[in-house]
Amino acid sequence: MKAIFLFVLWAGAAVSEPVFMEKFADQLVGLPLEAPARQALSQAHNAVQQSPSVAEKWGRLGQLLTVYDLVEFAREAYQVARRLAPDDPRWPFYLAVSYEGENVTRASALFAEAVAMGGPFQIDLARSLFLQGRLAEAIVLFRQLCADDAHHGCLGAAQVLFAQGDYGRARIFAALAMNLSEANSDLHVLLSQLHGLAGRWQQAEISAGRARALGHGRMPSNELRDALSALGGELGSQPVKATGGAGGKSAASLWFQDAELLMRSHRYAQACVSYQAAAERDPGSSKVRLALAYALIELGRGGEARRLAQSLLLKDRDNAQYQALLRATLD
Repeated sequence: MKAIFLFVLWAGAAVSEPVFMEKFADQLVGLPLEAPARQALSQAHNAVQQSPSVAEKWGRLGQLLTVYDLVEFAREAYQVARRLAPDDPRWPFYLAVSYEGENVTRASALFAEAVAMGGPFQIDLARSLFLQGRLAEAIVLFRQLCADDAHHGCLGAAQVLFAQGDYGRARIFAALAMNLSEANSDLHVLLSQLHGLAGRWQQAEISAGRARALGHGRMPSNELRDALSALGGELGSQPVKATGGAGGKSAASLWFQDAELLMRSHRYAQACVSYQAAAERDPGSSKVRLALAYALIELGRGGEARRLAQSLLLKDRDNAQYQALLRATLD
């Protein structure tokens, strides 16, 4: 029965004769569905019957099949929609969602296809890359989303950095995520782990409690506490604090801290991105613009650094730091 139903869905893109629609209806009758589901699918079938070459109708059928947990059938419907409308990012996106818990490689490829078509699914692509272990690619997407003040982008970046063992920067991005929204259990789980790594058990328990209150069940156990304690020396003793709202100087300060850490490890291109994010959130900060200029010099972008130096000197011609920066751009 299942094979016949799949064949019918596949054939729907090309066949529109009444005999095909009758076969479709026959297979629908044989499926073990309750009355409301059967009625909804019958209506979707009627829509396909009226417009068998319209991708939207097949996509709607796929959505209903997904709702009623007929995932393999839904995939076939999405494939038909995808063939009928090859430039519509929704169909590879819905197809990707159907593979998320089963085949993350396939899901990633389909999310990438949807994003390439202009679909706003970067967060889904980033998460699938993260789950696939492609951390370097995932962090690029998450950081881009975070620069646009997307909470899940900041949280995703923090989770990737934690997985890479870059705990200091993970704390910064977790704080950025906290600035944007505190109502996320995964965020508090991560904060609990970061506090535990630093040996701040009281704060770890507070974060764990917040995660539980938000419906998350995976809290650090005593065994995990012992494991984290062994790593406690890898973090500094002072936490990165998230203060204030989503924007303003709090976010600017966090982006600046991230840039400073990147500069210390000679990752100048990434540092420039973080300095620029800080500058956007605190455009009046001369400290940020000065630091950005030196990062640009390290990248060989002396012309851009010179323009920054000149703009700083317009405000304070006698400032020794700005004069030294201008000389550095001319070396």
